Amino acid sequence: MITYDVNISGATIFSTKLTIDANETSSITAATAAVVNRAVSKFIQNSDISVDVDLAPGTTYPKDSQIRVCALPDI
Repeated sequence: MITYDVNISGATIFSTKLTIDANETSSITAATAAVVNRAVSKFIQNSDISVDVDLAPGTTYPKDSQIRVCALPDI
């Protein structure tokens, strides 16, 4: 299993981090769904965005791993 954590200015945007299970290519069917913490997930101009990747023991880093960040206007 691979766990991704996206941070805005050092604060995680997830209250439950995004995971991709073994032999899967996305988080859509993850055993535990990611939960976005809406209080932290707002992008402010010039915010630093970082991504942490944690691998379960014995897991190799996926060859074509991608993270897509989509910013939508606040309505």
